[in-house]
Amino acid sequence: EMSGRVTEYRIVVPISMDEMKHGELYMTAKSSSEVTSDREGIEVIASRSFSNDDGEEGYFTHKIIHVSNSLPDWLARFLPGDVVQIEEKSWNMFPLIKTEYSVQSRLLNTGVNIRVKTIMIEDDGSTENAHQLPPSMLKSRVVDHIDIAYDDLSTTWGPWNGVDLGVKEFRTSKVEPPRGPLAPGWKKTVKPRVCAYKLVVVDFKSSLSLIRKRGTAWTQHVVRNVYLQTYSQIYCWSDEWCDMTFEEIRRMDLEVAKELQA
Repeated sequence: EMSGRVTEYRIVVPISMDEMKHGELYMTAKSSSEVTSDREGIEVIASRSFSNDDGEEGYFTHKIIHVSNSLPDWLARFLPGDVVQIEEKSWNMFPLIKTEYSVQSRLLNTGVNIRVKTIMIEDDGSTENAHQLPPSMLKSRVVDHIDIAYDDLSTTWGPWNGVDLGVKEFRTSKVEPPRGPLAPGWKKTVKPRVCAYKLVVVDFKSSLSLIRKRGTAWTQHVVRNVYLQTYSQIYCWSDEWCDMTFEEIRRMDLEVAKELQA
């Protein structure tokens, strides 16, 4: 059962399922190493294989993401500079991924919990109930289609703010078959393609109603922009990872994790 605001983001990328598996891990490793600085960035607590009693197996990561310098002014005024860090736990069982984010501020009795369940399907984003939600949740669910080629990247929150990757005009030079540029309506016609169906539940708790109201809206804005940015990067970096085996990308990811180990 889920409480909080429920949004299902659907992000189509013009790559195959196997390419998505490679590209997503490459994007995670590269972006983790690029955004890390003295006060901002990612600290890896754990990175290992897992299995549980439910028969699930995959790869578990536990990270702390430091974001204090990237907060909006209205929120930064309420919080001391070093207080904000996001705890991320992820269970990657590709094509199913479960992720939990937690942000806590003891000073303001404020907390944000975000739960994400991602299912990858080789389609154009038209599967009506990819997560097999019950009728009660379908009624309250909001569906948001993200278009990596035509949505505005210039408002993206975070360390890549204002970076336009030129997704619409991008052409691969090494990937076979070649991809790009992406014409209007591309999601219906381009193949291969994979859609990430991301069910996101945001639960923003605060004793201050102003922070709670604005915080929920800001969190949704951040989540949408992060997905727009990261899936654009998976596609636009495809010439970098297309010749790498999954084992090579995993080694790269483990090396980055070791560098960022707490």
